[in-house]
Amino acid sequence: MKNKNSIPLVRDAAFRFKNVEIANKAMTGKLDHEVYTRWAHGNPTVRAFEEEVAYLEFRNIGESSYKNCLASSSGMATILQMFYGLKASGFLEDGDEVISSTPTYMTTIEVMQKDLPLLGMKTKFVDASDSDNVEKAVTARTKVIFVEFLANPTLRVADVKGIAELAKKHKALFVVDNSFASAYYFRPLEHDAHLVVHSATKFINGHGDVVAGVIVGKEEHMKLFIDQYHRYGACMAPDTALLLLRSLKTFDLRLARQGENAEKLAAWLQKHPKIKTVHYPGLPSFPQHELAKSHMATPFGKAGYGGMVSVEMHTGKDATNLLDTLSEISSTFIISVSLGFTETRGEFDAGMVHAGVAEKEMEELGLCPTLIRFSIGVEEIDQLVNDFDTALKKI
Repeated sequence: MKNKNSIPLVRDAAFRFKNVEIANKAMTGKLDHEVYTRWAHGNPTVRAFEEEVAYLEFRNIGESSYKNCLASSSGMATILQMFYGLKASGFLEDGDEVISSTPTYMTTIEVMQKDLPLLGMKTKFVDASDSDNVEKAVTARTKVIFVEFLANPTLRVADVKGIAELAKKHKALFVVDNSFASAYYFRPLEHDAHLVVHSATKFINGHGDVVAGVIVGKEEHMKLFIDQYHRYGACMAPDTALLLLRSLKTFDLRLARQGENAEKLAAWLQKHPKIKTVHYPGLPSFPQHELAKSHMATPFGKAGYGGMVSVEMHTGKDATNLLDTLSEISSTFIISVSLGFTETRGEFDAGMVHAGVAEKEMEELGLCPTLIRFSIGVEEIDQLVNDFDTALKKI
């Protein structure tokens, strides 16, 4: 961590001023002094967390501060506040276009399809693993390119390097959702992305006890939407920030172990006859493996591909049975939405998150009706393999 000291919990909603002159300077931006926790960087505990997250993304490219990160109450709040702020600041205008990667998180799709039209914008969805697809979708009205680096739930890899060049060429704002890879295995700002979004609920927290979001970037890009932050009200609570600061003390340790476990489990699952297909960027058989190799590495230069593994079963019944059996026999495995926690979790996409979506529509979204998404934990790898081996024998 950047700060080696323990951070105090400051629950003040509004902060005291010695006199009106100081209050005036603070409220007009002439003095760096806390005013109100709902404001951007408005609480010292939240500010300390923002500084640490900025460090994770910037640690290999230069100095950073809390001003390079903005924390919110959830990952979706972060995305919505960014778009609303970009529109309110005048960066986005009626008729402008957004290009988004596909597949992507279902709620993000809903934002693109239902909320952005309310702001006068439309979205084009493309396979971002090939920057040529993005190039073909660009028009004179393209203002934002938004991609998930590792797609939810297939782990398809976006060509961030190639898209960054396009964004520069066409003067578009390039935003990367890095929730699945985390800043341990990929840091988009190192490859000329402008802004990075995380659901901090996931790997940043890792303990399954908070919901939170962050956005990180250079100040020149943060200023495009930050002045509107106080109007939307989705600020981070200081208690949440303190729990996240606790989590960041083990961030590198957790992510290293999760990535190692995921790589070993994926290799083992790939050889099992009851598994149809394994999706993991670190496998040579993965369609975008070379693309992943050219992008992903730990902050210390070691190859690594993250803690997410998705598998396609032969039938939907097999998918259900595998999860149910793992839940029954394992001392750690949990059937659950969300991801990035210390214990291994799994969700059956068609039977849970996309339960109300027709199979044909799922295929149009690039999703497989027999796919299970696993978030791999920090358990002993032999324990994990043994649990999966036992469960697969029962289906």
